[in-house]
Amino acid sequence: MKEIVSPYTVTTRAALLSEADDGVKGLATFLRAQAAEAHSFYIDQMLCTDPATLAGDNMESLLRVAMDDTTTTDLVATDADMYGGAVIDRSDAGAWHHGYVDHGSISGNETERPLTLSMLDQIIQNAIENGATYSDLIFLTGHQQLTEIKQLITTGTSNATWRIAMDAQAPKGTNGVASEPGRNLDGRVGYYDSIPIYATQHLADPMANATGGSTAGMGPVLLLDMANLYVKVAAPTTFLAQEDLANVAALKRNYAFMTAGELIATKFKTQGVIRGLEVSA
Repeated sequence: MKEIVSPYTVTTRAALLSEADDGVKGLATFLRAQAAEAHSFYIDQMLCTDPATLAGDNMESLLRVAMDDTTTTDLVATDADMYGGAVIDRSDAGAWHHGYVDHGSISGNETERPLTLSMLDQIIQNAIENGATYSDLIFLTGHQQLTEIKQLITTGTSNATWRIAMDAQAPKGTNGVASEPGRNLDGRVGYYDSIPIYATQHLADPMANATGGSTAGMGPVLLLDMANLYVKVAAPTTFLAQEDLANVAALKRNYAFMTAGELIATKFKTQGVIRGLEVSA
C-alpha cells in the first residue's frame, strides 16, 4: 500500500492580505481546489511513469503492468518486475505474468517506427484471444499519439472512419473508469473499434532507451483490460487540516490531501503496450 500525500501551507499573513482590495478573496477555498487538482495530477503521473523509474513510495506504473521478458533487453532486467522480483520475475519467458508488447527492433536501444492501424488491431486481437471482452478494454495514450490515430483513420481506406468519433468525451463509469466529462485529467476521447481512447499529458515522452527513428519519438499506446486492473483503495482521498496555531507553533495553517492504495493487476496477458513509436513524417 502506498500513501500519497500532497501538503500545502497557508500563512496567517497570506490569509489576511487576501482580503485586501487586490487580494484573492476566498483564499482557503481557492487553494483547496488547486491542491485537490494537483493531488490527482501527481497520482496520474505516478501511474504513467516509465518502467525505468521504479515505484519506490509511489503507486506502481501501468507501463510495468504491460511488460514482458523482451523489454528487459533495453532496460535493467528488474525494471519489469513489479511487486518485487520474488513475486514477478519477467526474465522467465512465456510466463503468466507477461503483458503484450509491440516494440521496435532492440539492440541496446529500441528503434522507433511509425504507428499503424495494424498495430492497434493486433494488440486488440491479443487481448480478446487471452480472454478480455470489448466492453472492458480502454486505450490510454498521449495527445500526440491520439493525433496520429486520428490521421491514420481519416486518411485510410476501407471506410475506416466509422471506428472513431472524436466529438465524444468520456462519461462517468465507462469501462470501469470513473471520470467527469470535460476535466483536463480525463482528456478528450475517441473510439477505435468501439474501444474508448483516453489521453493524458503524462504519456507524451518516448520510453527509456527508445531511439533511432527518422523523426521525433513519441510516447506509447496502452491497451488496458479494466476487468483485471484497478487501484485498490485503503483510504479514499481525504482532506487533512491542522489549523491550531499553538500546535503548529507558527503563524501558519497546514493542509494536505491524502490517498492510500496501490495499483493491482490480476491478469497480465490481456494488458498491452505499443512502444518505440515516432511521429509521422
